[in-house]
Amino acid sequence: MRPSFRSRAMAWIALTGLVVAAVPSAAAGFSLLDFYREEIARLVDTPGTSRSVAAGRLNVASWAAEQRGGLYLAFEDVEGDTDIDDITGVIATPHLGFGMRHVSRGDLGWTDYTLGLSLGNRSMSAGIAYSWDSGDKQLFGDTERLASGSIWRWGWGSLGWNTIIDFDADQSLDQVDFGLRPFGPRLTLFGDFLGFRRTKDFTDFDYADEVYGYGVEWRAAPGVGVAVRGDDEGNLGFRLSLALDGVRPSVRHRIDDDGDRLATTYAVEFGRGPSLRELLPASRRRRYPELHWKGSIAYRRYHWFDDRPRLLSLLSQLDAIAEDPKAEGVLLNLSGLQASVANQWELRAQLAGLRARGKRVIIYADRLGASGYLLASVADELWLDPMGGLDLRGLNFGRSYYARLLEKAGVGFEEWRYFRYKSAVESFTRTGFSEGEREQLDDLLHDFYESVVADVLAARGIERSEWDRMTNELGEVLPHEAESLGLVDAVGSLEDLRDDLENTVARPGGDLASAPVGSVFGDRVWRHEEWGEPDRIALLYAIGPCAMDSGIEGRKLSRLIRQMREDPRVKAVVLRVDSPGGDPLPSDLVARELRKTAERKPVVVSQGQVAGSGGYWISMDGDEIFASPFTVTGSIGVISGHVYDAGVMDRLGIDYDHLQIGRSADLRSGPTLPLLGVGLPHRPSTEEERARAEQVIRDLYGQFVAAVAAGRGMSEGEVEAIAQGHVYSGTRGKSIGLVDEIGGLWGAIARAKELAGLEPGASIQLVEGPELGLLPPGLLRPQLVTARLRAAVAGPADVIALGDEVPASPPAAKAQTMPEVFEGVLDAEQWRAIPTLERIYLQWMLSSQGRPALLMEPLGVEVGW
Repeated sequence: MRPSFRSRAMAWIALTGLVVAAVPSAAAGFSLLDFYREEIARLVDTPGTSRSVAAGRLNVASWAAEQRGGLYLAFEDVEGDTDIDDITGVIATPHLGFGMRHVSRGDLGWTDYTLGLSLGNRSMSAGIAYSWDSGDKQLFGDTERLASGSIWRWGWGSLGWNTIIDFDADQSLDQVDFGLRPFGPRLTLFGDFLGFRRTKDFTDFDYADEVYGYGVEWRAAPGVGVAVRGDDEGNLGFRLSLALDGVRPSVRHRIDDDGDRLATTYAVEFGRGPSLRELLPASRRRRYPELHWKGSIAYRRYHWFDDRPRLLSLLSQLDAIAEDPKAEGVLLNLSGLQASVANQWELRAQLAGLRARGKRVIIYADRLGASGYLLASVADELWLDPMGGLDLRGLNFGRSYYARLLEKAGVGFEEWRYFRYKSAVESFTRTGFSEGEREQLDDLLHDFYESVVADVLAARGIERSEWDRMTNELGEVLPHEAESLGLVDAVGSLEDLRDDLENTVARPGGDLASAPVGSVFGDRVWRHEEWGEPDRIALLYAIGPCAMDSGIEGRKLSRLIRQMREDPRVKAVVLRVDSPGGDPLPSDLVARELRKTAERKPVVVSQGQVAGSGGYWISMDGDEIFASPFTVTGSIGVISGHVYDAGVMDRLGIDYDHLQIGRSADLRSGPTLPLLGVGLPHRPSTEEERARAEQVIRDLYGQFVAAVAAGRGMSEGEVEAIAQGHVYSGTRGKSIGLVDEIGGLWGAIARAKELAGLEPGASIQLVEGPELGLLPPGLLRPQLVTARLRAAVAGPADVIALGDEVPASPPAAKAQTMPEVFEGVLDAEQWRAIPTLERIYLQWMLSSQGRPALLMEPLGVEVGW
């Protein structure tokens, strides 16, 4: 029978004393097995299942597997010998760590150091560590070790393997452990094995000695953990740990098989994890996180020099507050926020979801237009700055027309339009609305207005007749008028609001639309403690014009969709679309990949401000389509045109000559325009060429109608009845079958999780793409910096057209420079006064050379919010 651990420990201490007294210069042999057996026993755990950074000293892969850094400090009190000081310290990041253990007895001291690197994630990690010692060899001997460890984790189980080689002692050790979690992260069963080899031979598995351990850890509540560990010699260890706001003290007590104390370890660890604060009663003072939303909202950001707020980040902020039991609500400052009305509606729905969870929403603003007031009206209490005001003059859709300007400049423009509502380029051929354009814009205007009114009146309890009176008779509403009319609850500064925060009250009633906050990512306390990588949902962005290498980046996006389809960790795909359309080729590249993906996993489309024409083409094959009431969707149709020299070259003094084979070979050729960088065809089209263009356009239109019918489960006749290039609001789009649900990005993510068959409480991870890159384009070029600044302060119109790439985007920057064809007709300021979208559309027509386009009209040009 082997001697007990306590007996061998005391014998070792006695032997050490004899060696020190009798032969101070002699070096004791280093026992790799005893060293690691004791280290694991001190954990009262096993390295592959432990959440402590101290485990990284024993299996370096633990640092990457836990994906959290921290600081660990411990002192061990050994039974019966107060002269021994035993101190351990570990500091680590998720991938790099350093640990040390210092043991001293009297005047002798010995220190063991470990430096390790680990890579991987919560499912699979591996690492390598180097250890060495310094000090008096009489205590432990001499050791220089190299360790290679790995850990595999699944939701229910864990397997760890670690091989340690001691070069000085010519010995090695295999450490293997496993863990089981039959009921989730609250209960962990674990066991381990130490196999000692007297050589460094990797292939020799003839162990000279073996040690086994086993145990259980129970997390009774957030921040409270109890563990028991035993070994094959009958020794037991007990651990009680508590955690409060990142500070986790613990006591580890070990006894031998006779019940006698071996040692007690007192430790404290600093790092993230469940906290006792979850169990404490809420403080008497209410807690309102304060958020300041300002700047132009983007979907994605460049890694550097781009501080724009992201839509997903703002939605996530509110979701976190909904989950926080200590948060009574949120104090939101809206001053300086710039966003499309569709994105403001989504933020409103998220705030409404916060209210539905019993939280209060307190909002401060200075100046608000109709869309800003739509967002702010969700508040339980709405404060308006004394020098602010409301602009409630109603809504206006305006569009500029440039036919006379082009004629004056000597530029001819043929609109190849064969569908009543397909009005993308009528700005360049008319002087006012076509009948189809007037009809569909009137429908949009009324749908948008009624959506604003419905949400505001439901929240503020204002009668419709009173609202109409204020809109028609007041328009600009002063702060004191807004308070007396019930449009706001108080007039005061942000400081006044902070001082009065304790007196705020919840408004009665709910909201017409609210997002499912607090239910997407899983349990807020335990999801970070789960083993293995969580299931993933891919959130992909199709933002800006449909183009191959800009805008939606059809080449890159289609490739990324394919990667997400092949990735078994991705359980569903959400595609956020905010695009007015453009080139059919990138549109179809994306649609093809989505169609194939939908055969294997759920695909949910979330439409932003615009998803028309090519933007709808890439939407139609989703299992479900979500849109806001303010989304502009549809525009099922095809448009094209021909821009040509109608005298501009004579004015510029440019001549053109050519040779050709083929009757129409010269249709798209002509002199290159200075600065613009594209050729201007030298002649108008012939009747035969226009007839051929019509045939091509109608053929592509037929393909579009058929594809929508297949994607939406409709007949081609049903699609044709709502097509012809007609645009619709999200609300009307739902009523005619183009949209499935009125909701935002958050609702689309929640629905994707549901369609993927994941449990409501299951943890998920969002994987976003494509990335924008490191630096905004042209950041370091002065002429583009100027353009970037102008674009950054642009309104929703530019956001609709360019999406994430508004700052310093190549089309936006290029559109800032007036082409020479307009010199003498316009000055530079007049050129810049033309809305960016119209300039980009003109650039598009010049560069597309008459190719058919899936392009909707630039509706964001002059939206009078």
